[in-house]
Amino acid sequence: RNDLDSATLSASPALVTTLPEANLQRARRDAVARSTSAADQTLDATWAAAVAVDAFCVWGHNLTADGTVRARLYTSDNWTGSPVYDSGAVAALAAKPLGELSWGIDPLGTAWAMAGSTPHTVRWLDAVYVIRSARFDLSDSGNPDGYLEAQRLYIGRAFTPTVNFDWGARLNYLDDSQFTRSERRSLFVAAGPRYRKLNATLSWLSNVEVLRLGEDIGAVGKAGDLLVSLYPDDASLGRSLQYTLAARLDSLPEFVSSHLNANTVTLTLQEI
Repeated sequence: RNDLDSATLSASPALVTTLPEANLQRARRDAVARSTSAADQTLDATWAAAVAVDAFCVWGHNLTADGTVRARLYTSDNWTGSPVYDSGAVAALAAKPLGELSWGIDPLGTAWAMAGSTPHTVRWLDAVYVIRSARFDLSDSGNPDGYLEAQRLYIGRAFTPTVNFDWGARLNYLDDSQFTRSERRSLFVAAGPRYRKLNATLSWLSNVEVLRLGEDIGAVGKAGDLLVSLYPDDASLGRSLQYTLAARLDSLPEFVSSHLNANTVTLTLQEI
């Protein structure tokens, strides 16, 4: 569940008038929040009531390997006092570990720009913080686009099952392009959107975990979006990035009481 959607947002300096910070609360690829230059950009969020969070993500940004993201979380509703959490300036695009470098091609420090995913910067925190405001600083002064932008901003409390998902999780790359063959046998294509679909089964959810996950699914439904990652702490950075999606539920799942205090659910999600 994305608590950003209940926040009041502001930006300093002001963003492009037609691409405001409110777009960070919309799950659309064509509705980005964009700065007027490549200068440092601050995005602020404040809540009328406290929210519990242990994860955040700047999704679909255009930051380069030289860019950084910093997040600060506050118990006050106006960013005053010392933050209860400060990420420091973290790399917007993390460097490939040694095992994922293309030797002889990639210099040390080469970043995964995509890794089969959408560019994003995510942090899964080690504790849950109860906050009233948050501040995000984006920096990438040499950005070749001449501006900084992001599609979506996620912040909230992650659901982490005690027992991991089953073997056999599926990640599909989909392409809605359409082929047409001419009378002279040439194959033409009408390009369509490309996106991913993820399918995973959790077979050992406790009754309490069903309550928690069911509450989140009921709140999000099919209309809302969420951030999902199958390998948030994987040693393979590329794999972690590839299996992280900003997505909607393809259909609302059913929970099956399969064993004593053990429940099964299959989740199918489609990238926004």
